[in-house]
Amino acid sequence: MRYLITLLFVVSVTAAEPTKEQTKEAADSLRGAWRCEELQVLRGEGLNFEDLEVVFRAERCEFLVRRPKDSDEATIAATCDVQLDTTTTPNRMDLALKLELEDKSEKRLAIYKVERGTLTICWGQTRPTQFKCGDGAGEGSFLAVFKRVKR
Repeated sequence: MRYLITLLFVVSVTAAEPTKEQTKEAADSLRGAWRCEELQVLRGEGLNFEDLEVVFRAERCEFLVRRPKDSDEATIAATCDVQLDTTTTPNRMDLALKLELEDKSEKRLAIYKVERGTLTICWGQTRPTQFKCGDGAGEGSFLAVFKRVKR
């Protein structure tokens, strides 16, 4: 009986850790540029989602602002170290966010999904449990919907 309980414990702990292959697959699905199509920010003004783009490279990403939106010139608004976890539903993303203009770093806990060329990210200081921006339980302070950029 002890053997069975130990085996179940080991299997449950092992199943919770994403494998290197799962992490690489998740990173590959995000790799590239994504243009913002929709943006909701709980406490923030002056953000124009049409200028926002995010570019994922392996375990890093950059949030870019393009003005005008189709310009080849972009300003880096933030850089992030990214950790992905695909063993949960929804998938999780931890961001070590460095805001370039304010020269400060912040940790953000996010959930994300990729469906048919659309990336949806919802984050907050605590991890959201639903793709919704608001003050309620499980809601994030930032919700963005991106479309993959084909260049």
